[in-house]
Amino acid sequence: MALVPIGGSVAMGEGMILHFLARAASSLPAWMRKPLYACPRCMVSAWGIPSAFLVFPHLNPWLLPVYLLAAVGLQDVIDR
Repeated sequence: MALVPIGGSVAMGEGMILHFLARAASSLPAWMRKPLYACPRCMVSAWGIPSAFLVFPHLNPWLLPVYLLAAVGLQDVIDR
């Protein structure tokens, strides 16, 4: 859940295979751009939730806020 957004962010970087998606979304407002490609921590909401439900289909939705906070915290630990 924490690594999928980081991978997406890297894949949408300059010269990478998914850069065309970042270029296409660059005209969006910041509040939409950040969760789609511009901020890996913000991307946890748009990329991490679907990946978590794909890997763990019986995930308890009531615990989703805890999982989101844990994923962002893990990204912070990785980034240091």
